[in-house]
Parts: sequence; structure tokens; C-alpha cells
Amino acid sequence: MPGLSVRTINGQLKKVVIDTTSTNKLGGTINASIINDLEEIIVTTSGITSLTGGPNLVKIELNGNNIPNLSSIYPGVSSFTNLDNLTVTNDNALTGTVPSLEENVILKTLGLRNNNLTGRLPTFSDNPSLSFADFRDNSFSGEIPALSTNPEMVQIYFNNGNAGLSGFIPELSACSKLENFNVSGNGLSGRLHDFRKTPNLKTYHAFNNHLTGPVPTVSACPTVITLEFDQNYLSGGIPYINNLTDLKICNFNNNGLSGHFPEVTNLASLQFLRFNKNDRNGSPGIIGAIPDLSGCPILKILDVANCSLTGWNGTSWPSIQFNNIQAQTNLLPTSEVNRILAAINATYPNPVGSGYLINLAGTGNGAPTNGNSNSDRVALISKGWSVNTNT
Repeated sequence: MPGLSVRTINGQLKKVVIDTTSTNKLGGTINASIINDLEEIIVTTSGITSLTGGPNLVKIELNGNNIPNLSSIYPGVSSFTNLDNLTVTNDNALTGTVPSLEENVILKTLGLRNNNLTGRLPTFSDNPSLSFADFRDNSFSGEIPALSTNPEMVQIYFNNGNAGLSGFIPELSACSKLENFNVSGNGLSGRLHDFRKTPNLKTYHAFNNHLTGPVPTVSACPTVITLEFDQNYLSGGIPYINNLTDLKICNFNNNGLSGHFPEVTNLASLQFLRFNKNDRNGSPGIIGAIPDLSGCPILKILDVANCSLTGWNGTSWPSIQFNNIQAQTNLLPTSEVNRILAAINATYPNPVGSGYLINLAGTGNGAPTNGNSNSDRVALISKGWSVNTNT
């Protein structure tokens, strides 16, 4: 089908939905310019190359099509002044830059994920109603725009493929409703923002950047689910996290953090806990003891490798989903290695299958009593655990 002209003679047409997922036969141009009452147009998985819309469109949603650039939406994105939702996603053909959105003052949703857009990001200063901004999986460059005039912002995504973004994490003090924030995999420097300004945070991803300075007061966000600050150059101590009862993922690894391991006795939702390789910039990494994990009953992975830990404060291990401890290259003496092996062996009396790992080897750690013939080590291997220790 070369294209489609949408028209109505009698009555009102408010919404047009075109989904050619199973056939992918529609191509060319969609022309809906003569329908003044048309408010929504949604086109999924077609071959269309352009869209001409009516003056009162509220929602344009194009997913998986063949739009070459945003100027192929006529008469121009900024001309749709009633627009509150502009979503153009999953389009490999879509290149070029994002035009100014200064005329779209009531825009709430801007979704441009997984295209081939380039250039600088548009300013958001004229979009006070904007609550959702998604620029993932493109090739943007330059700085992230200021968010000081966006009090309704709830979700912001600048990650995946936007490695050209530079500068600092924007000031977020005006975004008190913010729940999800992702700037991972860029070239951002400077410090993390003040978490006390965004108390409603659910997920925060800032890994794989060049961030420095201390970790902020994350306890100010009591309903946070994910914290990922790994692969930066953060320094200083680890903040209090034991009030974050919804926390599932806590990744602070590959930084220069130091000090004692935080208390985790109250983190019943925690599944992934990583503080490994905090030896950047000459930091000794985490010191003291691996904490008691009895308050983390569904923990899956504990990674504290390449730190300076000398013991373990617990007596047993989580038994529901736990399958991976990496504590290699620490300062664990033989007595603590023995105790960890014995506790895990006692916690898991039955075979566990494949994919279960215990790594207590590496420089600094002692070998278990009797080395490879240690009875708990042998028993764990017979149950399916992969066990690495010094000999």
C-alpha cells in the first residue's frame, strides 16, 4: 500500500490507530490534515516516511516506522501547539536533530527512544508541563539541558548510546516529583545531585561516567528501588542505606569509596549488592567486615571483591535465591574463609544445580584449612557450587 489519506465526511473522528505489525505493508505518506477534530494518531510498525497531521492533534505516536527525520512530520513539530504527547521510537531511519519545542508549552510526554538522532538536545525551559522525557539509544552530544523550569518532571532517560553527552548532571532541585532518572554510559563529570531535593526517587542510574566527589544522602529517598553509581570516580564514605526497605539493586562498585561496610539488617527487598573494586585513585576500598546478611532474605549476589575486608559478622547466608558471593582479593584470614564455607554448606544441604559461585581466592585471602580438601569446600562442589579458594 503506497500511502493513506484519512478523511471523514459526517461526524467527528477523534483517533486513528494503524498497526501493520503482522504485514508491514503500509508505506509512503499518511495525510490527515483535513480532519480538524482529529486528536490522536498512532502508527506502529509500518513503512511510512511522513505524516501530515491536522491542527488539533494532541497525541502523535509513531513506533517502528521509516521516518527519515522529524521534519517529515508536517507542518512541523512546533506547529502542533495542542500536542501533549510526541513519541517517535524504534526507527532506524530516523536521523538528524530535534527541532525547538518552544511552541509546545503543554507538552507532557516526549519519547524519542532508539533512533539515530544526533546533535544537541533541545531546551526544556519552555515546557513546564513536561513529565516524561526519553532520549535513550541515540547519538546525542553536548550538555543535558537545564531542568530548573520543569516541576512536573517524573521520568528522565538519557542513557544507552548517548556517550557524547558531557558536562554535569543538571540541577534537579525543581524536580521534586522525579521518580526515575538515568544518565548512565555518558561522559558526565562533576558530582551527583542532592538527593534531598528529589525525595520520591524510585530508580537512579548514573553508572559509567566520570563523576567525582562523595555519594549524597540517599537515605532522603526512602522508597528508592535502584541505586547504580558504579564505574565512576566517587570518593569518601558510604552513606546510610538501612532505611531503604524497598531497595533491590545497590551497585557502588568500581569507584574510590572507603570506610566500613554499611549496615544492611533492614533491607528485606535487596537482591544485588555490589561494592567491589573500590580501589580507584589509591583507595583501600571497603574495610572491616562483611556484614550480617540475615536482614536480606532474598539477596542473590554479594560482590565485595578487591577491597580490604578482614572478616564476616554473620552466622548464616540467605537461602532463598542467593547464588553468588565474590570476596576475592581481600584480607580474609583462614579462620574467616573456613567459617564462610561452613555456613554456606550448612545453609544449602541439598544440590543447587549450576551457576552457583563462591570466590574467596586472590591476593590477601587465606586458604581454607586443608586447602582443596577442606570438607565444606568438597561438599559444596558436590552440590553444584563452583568454589574458588587459595590452596
